[in-house]
Amino acid sequence: MSLCLDPSLEPAVAEAKRDAARLHKANHRGLGDRDSAVRYRVAKQTGVPESYLLRLHKRAHEMTDLSGKYARLLRLACEALDRSAAAADAHRETLHADTLAIRQELAPRPFETHRRARQESFLQELESDRTLDRPSPPRG
Repeated sequence: MSLCLDPSLEPAVAEAKRDAARLHKANHRGLGDRDSAVRYRVAKQTGVPESYLLRLHKRAHEMTDLSGKYARLLRLACEALDRSAAAADAHRETLHADTLAIRQELAPRPFETHRRARQESFLQELESDRTLDRPSPPRG
């Protein structure tokens, strides 16, 4: 599935075919997903009939013109896809920045220094603990 415009097609048909291919690619779920299932999801998402999507896919070279309504619906769906992708990228960048800030916050504190200080304080507590000198209770 090529996402570039085909020079042998009418410009409006080529754009509609490109938009349908982009939506098809975005809705594809993997190896076991059939084209008919993907076309059904695209049709439900956009409001364009499945038969029209199939015709754009297989018989675009025979089409001299297309319905402006369906071309507009495909274009609007692609714009919504672009907006959601941009929002996902912005969210990913925010998470990445937060992760870097947390790593920088934790970086100046070396692990060994804290571990040694805790170990020394624990040994001091043991030395000052009077319960170690008491005899153990009789077992019975």
